[in-house]
Amino acid sequence: MNLSGSGLNISISKNKIYNQCNKSCRQDIRYGITAGLTVKRIDCISTFLSFYEATFDHQNIHLDNLTQATVKNICIALNKDKNLLMFETFTKDCKLVSINVFSTDVKQAYFLFGANDPKFRDSFLGTTCLWRSLNLFSDMGIKEVDLEGINIPERGYFKLSFGRSIVPYYRASFLS
Repeated sequence: MNLSGSGLNISISKNKIYNQCNKSCRQDIRYGITAGLTVKRIDCISTFLSFYEATFDHQNIHLDNLTQATVKNICIALNKDKNLLMFETFTKDCKLVSINVFSTDVKQAYFLFGANDPKFRDSFLGTTCLWRSLNLFSDMGIKEVDLEGINIPERGYFKLSFGRSIVPYYRASFLS
């Protein structure tokens, strides 16, 4: 996703990311703005991990110890290399409701994980968190973000609602 023509200081009517979103995504973004949601960059991996586990618990999906350790180790390694960016979304009354985690390299940022507080399941929370995160990237000078993977229909629809197209990834292996 190309971030040019976006940023938090650009009016919503001229914001490229907003204008590429589908109708329901734009509506969720407007709900988030009206609700007074704010997004800020953070570096607390433990807060994200507790949200991540709660998100899956709410969906009745058990994260085994290996998966939890893998997610934690990915975040720690990226953070150590200064390639981890995390954003928290807060309600108007300062309640933490959503967290997005990205990795970065010299080329772009890559969406890794998203988690929401199960007590705040309004659809616009995650949408606003991602939209504002993308605009913060633009303000930081990051020009491209890959939202990574749409292999699960609900998550795929969410990512595609930001106006993106599907780009296939191929994995080649050598068989002996």
